[in-house]
Amino acid sequence: MAAAPKQFEFTVTGTGQFPVDMLRYDSCWPATESDSTRLGGGPVMEPRSVTVRGLRRPTVGRWKSFGWSVSL
Repeated sequence: MAAAPKQFEFTVTGTGQFPVDMLRYDSCWPATESDSTRLGGGPVMEPRSVTVRGLRRPTVGRWKSFGWSVSL
């Protein structure tokens, strides 16, 4: 039986439109239903944090290019 793949959990923090395409790019998803609601439908001007889980380490520089910081 194969072991379950390792998951990485990290938090992204930023303002404005959430870069939804980064979820696909980094093969990740919101960690909880509450995190899903923080993605927002449009730009949110106050800082917010979203915890995500993924199958690999985040591409920190790419998140930064969208104005979002990453905490591991």
